[in-house]
Amino acid sequence: MNTRNLVSLLLFCSMFLVSCPNVFDPIDNPSGDAQLLSAARACFDQGNLTCAKENYGKITGTTDAEYAAAETAFTILEENGVAMGDFVGAFASGDAAKALSSLALKFANKAGPTTRQTIYGAYKKLYSISSNVELKGLVRFATAIVLAAEILAENTDNTDGVVRKSDFVTTPSGCTSVTTPSCSTNASCDKASNKIIKSVSSENLTPTAVSSLPALDGTLDLAIFQGAMNAIYYAMSNEINASGDFKSGTEDFSKTLQERFEQDPFGSTLATKVDKCYRAILVTELF
Repeated sequence: MNTRNLVSLLLFCSMFLVSCPNVFDPIDNPSGDAQLLSAARACFDQGNLTCAKENYGKITGTTDAEYAAAETAFTILEENGVAMGDFVGAFASGDAAKALSSLALKFANKAGPTTRQTIYGAYKKLYSISSNVELKGLVRFATAIVLAAEILAENTDNTDGVVRKSDFVTTPSGCTSVTTPSCSTNASCDKASNKIIKSVSSENLTPTAVSSLPALDGTLDLAIFQGAMNAIYYAMSNEINASGDFKSGTEDFSKTLQERFEQDPFGSTLATKVDKCYRAILVTELF
């Protein structure tokens, strides 16, 4: 147990007058569902998804098949270049937007429909988990954020995998405001030529049944990216009861995109107007 966690535990005991007979017992080997859940959330807050997965998987009621589904999902991500340790570095600052750009680098020279479907296959594994909501949310979060990163990589034509502002808008230097209506009428925020981030619609990646999931095998556009961001927000707000910079930074960014996506200040012209503002958010937040 590190010093900060130890102090937090001692303060909790003293403030709420609970008995803590083994305060210095290592929580590195938690036992009992309460300790396992607490340890898993602490691991998630630090960006250590491997540790979080292991502790969530030990909670009573989690079947071998469910844990195997989670393991398979993470194995698929690792086989495609994203190890669980990569999340720690990418999200260390709590800045989800920049973490996405960082993870997109993992798909240099291999982003495309085939890789997208492989990552999507990992996402679908969450539907094999029913008794452990937080383990399910962890799989949803990890696979959705990697899917979003892969889509960003598909949107760039740079072989180095670096995501650049020019991948989204025609004139990055002029697309700097995300305040409506200024961004909605700004020609600088027009879609960059031959790029995919263009459509104002959203794929639903959170249906109750795997059979209701969209194929995601058509022309790649903003709908798929936003669907992945919505899935991240869903996992954070409904399944993973964690806290800290890692959680709040990711949740805030995905929520911002979701709110802008759903906003309708321009009536019938929404498709044209909000499209520009959405790209403006990506340009200002991803870099």
